Amino acid sequence: MTSKRLFEDDDWATSMPDVSSPQSGVITKLRADLEWLCSRHLVEKGEDISTATTTTTTSGSTKFRSTVLGTIACRSYIAPETAALFRIKVVDSAMPLNLEGLLRALTYSVEFRDMKLRRDDKKPLNEILKTSGRFHVTKGRSKARVKDVSDKIFQLFEYIFGNMPPFKKWSLNREADQVAESSARIISALAKYLSHTTISSPMARQALMLEKMLSQKMWENSRHVLRQLPNITQKVAEKLYERGYQTVEQIATVDNASNISQALGKTTATGKQFGSRLVKDALEIPFGEIVSLNFDSSPEDVGFSTTTVRTLRVTTNIDMRNCAVGSDQRAKSSLTKGKYCCGANFILVIHSDEKKGLVYFREVPAGREEVVILIQGGLRCESKNLHVSLINKRYVGIDSSAHVVVPGPHPISPSKMGRNVIQNVLKDTSKSSKLVTFAKLPKLPKSTTTSGVGKKKKKKKKNDINFKR
Repeated sequence: MTSKRLFEDDDWATSMPDVSSPQSGVITKLRADLEWLCSRHLVEKGEDISTATTTTTTSGSTKFRSTVLGTIACRSYIAPETAALFRIKVVDSAMPLNLEGLLRALTYSVEFRDMKLRRDDKKPLNEILKTSGRFHVTKGRSKARVKDVSDKIFQLFEYIFGNMPPFKKWSLNREADQVAESSARIISALAKYLSHTTISSPMARQALMLEKMLSQKMWENSRHVLRQLPNITQKVAEKLYERGYQTVEQIATVDNASNISQALGKTTATGKQFGSRLVKDALEIPFGEIVSLNFDSSPEDVGFSTTTVRTLRVTTNIDMRNCAVGSDQRAKSSLTKGKYCCGANFILVIHSDEKKGLVYFREVPAGREEVVILIQGGLRCESKNLHVSLINKRYVGIDSSAHVVVPGPHPISPSKMGRNVIQNVLKDTSKSSKLVTFAKLPKLPKSTTTSGVGKKKKKKKKNDINFKR
């Protein structure tokens, strides 16, 4: 529909010639396509970010240029409809989406439009929906069914992350691989878009988590996180989990490596070396932690108001351990694997529960690092906490997270202010003694003869009539 050049350069602009030219049909089609892209927020029509005015040439032609969403979509090879879906279902949503909501929104991507729901696909997918899936139904299980393609893609996500046995049908296994490959590219673009300074959505953290989950094909708190280590199958990872070795850090900090071999029942000479090799592989994975997290100011400070800038200091420590790091904080290429990997791959994410609550989203270098962040005023959301996460982009299960309370006072949103006013009015009216309710009416005495008030109706007794003969 449009060329790649249309999106790549932010300062690029195309001029629309006069419609009365001989090529009016082609120009009209191109104008319609550009108007459609403008309606999907992929292209801007004659808008300047600084002045927000329409820019026209002397001949009356209009200029078009790419937006942030259009640039990211083109560079990541995302369909325009899918890119527009980001803004409608994710950015413009009333409430921030959780992981399940983000996966639901991803199932409507245009990249999956050729996928079909066959009749013989429903039985294995319904089994995941009812029993084995993480988000399986708990109520009305007998009536739960996979009804459309969107439900099918969501259950394929459950299959990808759940380390389930392969399907008996070859077509379902192939479609699961296609969903994983396309979703990894889409969610990578979504993470870049949500973390952009003009969007600053707190859902960038969920997108970053989902990106590495698709890479490792497992849930974040899965029982099989040790499967990321070399030569560890799902069966071995399950045994290690049952023996108490549940995380990579527990393997890396074990006192005696031979205990791991004994826990797995490996008594041979080669089996005794299994624990040592496993510890060595675990030490090649970097370790990151949040050392300290505090504000410089407190509410008791003089002149502290809802607009006062708060200073947050976050100290992180990333230990590369056996992973060699050069002067540019990047790991050297491994001779055995032949791959070049980044040294730390840790992203520091700080956000609140507000719609544009993303405060910080940057990579942290190896070693001990202190980050100073300025928070502009208080928070308008219900929760007054800032969520701080140190997320590794490559490995699952080695993240660190914490939260800190933002010192008040905080501004009150207009909706909450109106609710407080109504509650105060109701309290004042309830305390007023002038209002008389029917429950407080005085009781009339029984001897009162006024129009039957207080009188009890006597039941008429039927007289027994005796017939005499």
